[in-house]
Amino acid sequence: MSANDTQFFKQSLRSEYWINFNVDKKFSLAGVDEPELDSEDKELVRTWASTKGATKTAPVQAQPSSLYRPILDPFEIRVLEILPGTGDDRLRGRLRHCSLELKASFALAVDGSATPMVYTALSYTWGPNVFDEAIECEGHVKNITKSLAVALRAFRQEDRSVVMWIDQICINQGDNEEKAQQIPLMSRIY
Repeated sequence: MSANDTQFFKQSLRSEYWINFNVDKKFSLAGVDEPELDSEDKELVRTWASTKGATKTAPVQAQPSSLYRPILDPFEIRVLEILPGTGDDRLRGRLRHCSLELKASFALAVDGSATPMVYTALSYTWGPNVFDEAIECEGHVKNITKSLAVALRAFRQEDRSVVMWIDQICINQGDNEEKAQQIPLMSRIY
């Protein structure tokens, strides 16, 4: 994210005009059906996928009572697919697992498809640490802060999903081992 985008976020959050702001006029957010890769990146993905194919196992399912499926690979992260909606519609999303093993401008889905996943990383410490809002992810309700809910509603699109990495949602904050495993990936995530 550029310095201008960072300044924009800081000013926006202070004035709390997110609710009626058209985010697409300031910058573009990563979506599910992106990106178009050049031939060099396509070859990189093919090579990576071929090395993973022999060792790939079926994804481990989350416990029915848990939103979070275990992270198995040292370069694996979760990204949040924010499902389309408008205004005050309930926030809904889906957690998708992907790998940052390649040093590229995208991550790769670990569902066996090696599909490039472009995402927008959001870092923040806005407002009080009170979890009084929620997002529904795959049948689970995840409590989030009001400031994050306001930002997600502003980023959410009416006609397409948006993919973001947000530590409050994408890292299981109740699992200290997972947090310790994810922290070294921060430079790759951003």
